Amino acid sequence: MTKSRLSSTRAAQTADGAREFFHYYLQSPYAQRKMAGKPARFDFVTGNPFAMPMPEMVSAMVDAVTPKTDQAYAYKMNEKASRDYVASSLTARHGLQFDGDDVLMTSGGFAAIEVALKTISDPGDELIVNTPWFHVYPSVIAAASVEPVKVPLGEGFKLDLEAIRRAVTPKTRGILLCSPHNPSGRLVRAEEAKALAEILTDASQQQGRPVWLLSDEAFSRIVYDNVRYETPTQFYPHSMLLYTYGKQLLSPGERMGYVALNHTMPEADRKAMREPLLHMAIGSGFCFPNSTLQRALPVLDKLSIDVSLLQENRDHFVRELGKLGYKCVVSEGTFFMLVASPIPDDVKFADILAEHEIFVLPGRMNHAPGWFRISLCAPRETVRDAIDGFARAIQQCR
Repeated sequence: MTKSRLSSTRAAQTADGAREFFHYYLQSPYAQRKMAGKPARFDFVTGNPFAMPMPEMVSAMVDAVTPKTDQAYAYKMNEKASRDYVASSLTARHGLQFDGDDVLMTSGGFAAIEVALKTISDPGDELIVNTPWFHVYPSVIAAASVEPVKVPLGEGFKLDLEAIRRAVTPKTRGILLCSPHNPSGRLVRAEEAKALAEILTDASQQQGRPVWLLSDEAFSRIVYDNVRYETPTQFYPHSMLLYTYGKQLLSPGERMGYVALNHTMPEADRKAMREPLLHMAIGSGFCFPNSTLQRALPVLDKLSIDVSLLQENRDHFVRELGKLGYKCVVSEGTFFMLVASPIPDDVKFADILAEHEIFVLPGRMNHAPGWFRISLCAPRETVRDAIDGFARAIQQCR
């Protein structure tokens, strides 16, 4: 999209950021089938619900939507009860101290990233981002008028720490880290996070100002094999933990998340960040969760979808696709797993799968050419019945 006399350069850059994904999502065989009212038989494209919502979630929402006072639907911003609840929940889960005054409630994870990024950066500043990446990152980064500096992940989708060190310039304002990583599902290990903290500390000292760690932890409660999740923010003071409840509840249409400042950050710095974050949330489109969600938070925070079902789907795909000759990445978390395309053109192979009624996301949309992403959010029988189609597709390529 080029700049027109009607829209801004920023609008054009924002559109360009996710152009491939939305073009595919809205114009591909998958989209055409959806728009024709024909449900995709084997839909592994997105992390959307595949069953009715949890009854406890519905009950909490019904109770929360029922007004108890005449101010129930008044303006709601960064409500103290919500902030304090998030802080106590984080403290209990991670064994680290969090302060309610250092929490900003947001309308989901995208808003958390946008508000945090706009608060720490000026137009033209640089943000280091690992690739492959979540396909909406480019749009959010462009909307902040920040330049993404893409650093490919290393072998096994590990952080390439030396490449990150080389990517730091005087214009670097921070790094956006995603763990568990969308799309590979890999968790950032503690030793990687500690080494990254050293790089950011050195960069901060050279610049004479903090170089921030923005930690996208949207899937931190969707972790497999009974692994305990460790937040990378615990190793670096000038960190912001970014979260959304849409994943643990498998309800991406209900937008509630937050930004939480690391408590090991100097108190003066935390106090100095609170008001700018608040005003940036207001100025970015009143990016606060609505009143209903905030009132339901004490119940919603305790709920989670059945992660074991997703893990079973992962295990089935890894085992059965492996037998067929597919190379699979064993996801450690998230709703997704990556599979190597049997042919170099992953978009073409996605079209071949579509001929067999199987719909996946080509890796090119995630800056991962040669791969495709499978959503694990599907009934077990759907995963089981799809294997024959995968078999026919790979045989077709041979």
